[in-house]
Amino acid sequence: MALIAPELLVVWSMKQWLVARRLAKKHQDRNWTKTHGFFALMGGFMLVDGEGEPVQLLHPDNLSMVDVLDREFPRITEGEILDKSKRDALSKGLIMVQTTWFILQCAARWYEHLPITELEIATLAFTVLNLITYAFWWNKPADVRRPHQVVKCSVVDTTNNDFDSGEGEAEVRNKPRGDPGNQGGFFVGLWDALEDYHPAFRPIIFLILIVSHMLVDGLFMPCFMPKIGSSIEIQVPTCYSGCVSDMEDNLIASVSVCVATLFGAIHCFAWSLQFPSSPQQLLWRVSALTITSVPIIEFLGYYVGFMLDKGISRALGVLMLFTATAYIAARVTLLVLAFTSLRSLPPGAYEAVYWTTFIPHV
Repeated sequence: MALIAPELLVVWSMKQWLVARRLAKKHQDRNWTKTHGFFALMGGFMLVDGEGEPVQLLHPDNLSMVDVLDREFPRITEGEILDKSKRDALSKGLIMVQTTWFILQCAARWYEHLPITELEIATLAFTVLNLITYAFWWNKPADVRRPHQVVKCSVVDTTNNDFDSGEGEAEVRNKPRGDPGNQGGFFVGLWDALEDYHPAFRPIIFLILIVSHMLVDGLFMPCFMPKIGSSIEIQVPTCYSGCVSDMEDNLIASVSVCVATLFGAIHCFAWSLQFPSSPQQLLWRVSALTITSVPIIEFLGYYVGFMLDKGISRALGVLMLFTATAYIAARVTLLVLAFTSLRSLPPGAYEAVYWTTFIPHV
């Protein structure tokens, strides 16, 4: 996922940061910090019975279920949570220093008029997004293997897994997968949904939706669906980030567009670099412009579509499907070109910036 769409990691980390901050404010009377909020989002609190057997994973929205008695609310300090983490401030700081050092090297090569390879430009784009992600996840524990056990209270009813969070989110998470909601199966239902489109476009749109379905269900959905064991939820999805308000959702959408556009704009730095051939240079330029402009097109198309009539909105939806497909193709093209260009590098690419050797680095 990070290779195909690293901006999704930034969106995920920002969403978790917003929810963790809100949880810290909500439970500040219990000395909660953003670390507690992140820990709750990671599935860090497990409701257990008197014998220590898991009863129900406690999501941030249903922590109030164990707040019947004060002694039953999760009592754990920030230090105890960080003790479970496999990464401390020193290791995080070293990673930030290494990342910043790479950016400094690229800037130094540009200042000294030394060639920068296409692979370095692509890596620079990932590096900038890594810094943003790390900034949001600075207080998040890493690689915690065991949850904090919360003893079940006799007055707390956990027989119903559909904890009401006000949004019905738990009901959606625990709903069995594989039910397309129609009697004819997924493909029949999908084809029926295309009846509103012109017959000439149906096969193309059908293929695009099939590929999208394979990517979503085969690659992305396992990161968003909970892990179930013995009919109870025992682990949050990999990309679980809780619920956000409409205002926060709009903020995340705006930031994600800016991040995705920044990611594409960095690839445009290689506009005038030396490529092994002219067709490869043209492919790079077209792909870089595509991944820079598509996020803006998708963002505007999504919001403008609500203000248009049904026919124009449907046509706009088709355009957004094509642009999304072009975005994926452009991302793959840039990755392939970044590596294939290594077979023919200019002599200056092997030269190092001499003064950087005097700067202590890892």
